[in-house]
Formats: sequence, structure tokens, C-alpha cells
Amino acid sequence: MKALVLFGFLVGCAFGSNALAQVNQVPNADFESWAGGTPAGWFTSNAGGINPITQSGTSYTGVSSMRGTVLSPFPGSAVPPYAVTETLPNGFAVDRQAQYLTGFFQYTPAGGDQLLIQVGMTKNGQPVGGGQIMITQARSTWTRFIVDINYISDGLQHVPDHCVIPIAIFNIPQTNAGSTFLIDNLALG
Repeated sequence: MKALVLFGFLVGCAFGSNALAQVNQVPNADFESWAGGTPAGWFTSNAGGINPITQSGTSYTGVSSMRGTVLSPFPGSAVPPYAVTETLPNGFAVDRQAQYLTGFFQYTPAGGDQLLIQVGMTKNGQPVGGGQIMITQARSTWTRFIVDINYISDGLQHVPDHCVIPIAIFNIPQTNAGSTFLIDNLALG
């Protein structure tokens, strides 16, 4: 009987830990899954045949990553890449105060453009924490980034239930054609 109880406990732990891992997992964090020119689990600025977000065969691990390029489909125009975890408005499910978002990137800026990586944590649709980094320096090799997540407090009332991750190239008043990023292997830690 004790063996059966122990077996049940171990099976429960195995399934429970798998469910927990799914709750706090960034959707398609390795950008291996694509459908219709868009990374699965992500919403992008691709529209009307103008696709600033594309799949890249250059990856940190696996076979692909997400590429974002500022396009200029018309003279004087700039269409920046933008991608955000698709489960809007609140994001994907989490059940803990992750301390950071990490991943790997390459970046080729033009004219002062900045790579912006943000993370937002909400509880019941209300913000409880977040963080961001703005990358300005070119990186031609895979480089690790860390976005620290700051919370209103450590109290239980500020343990998030959802997370949203936007990634974009940003500049004021306008981005510059040719700025490009690669992003791969996102994870909350």
C-alpha cells in the first residue's frame, strides 16, 4: 500500500511539474513553430503583404529564430517590426513573480534606432510588475540579454497571473529602414 501511495505521489509530482512548466512558459520561445509567416503564439506587425517580422534560418539553438527588420515599402516611409505574445489582452498564464526575462539576440541598428524588449506582469488585468531594456549597440554574434522585472511589492496581492512580452525597434520621430534584430530562446527566470 505504501508503494502505491508513493507511486501516486511521484506520478502527481511529475504531471504537476509539467503543468507548472507550461503555465510559466513563454509561447514558442525558441521560434521553431511558424504559420502563415508569423511565429506561433505571437501577434506581429505583418499586414497587407508588408512583413517586418520573418523567420530566420540563423538561430542560437534549433533551426530558426525571429527576425525583425524596419522596411521602407514607399519612399520616406518606415514600417518597424513589432511582435507581442499573442494571448492578448493580458498575455500568457503565469503563477509566480519571475525575476527576469532572458534570451539571445543579434542587432544591426540604423540611424539611432533602438531594440526595445519589454515584459509586463498583470493580475486580474491590472499591472503588478514589469521591466524593459533598450539596446542601442550593434551585436553581430548571439548575445544574452536580461530584462529585470520589478514588482509593486513582494506581497501575495502582486503575484501575477499573466505575462505579456512586446519586442520592437523604436525611434522618434521615425525608425530607419534596414535596422534588423534576431531573437531566440526566451525564458522567464
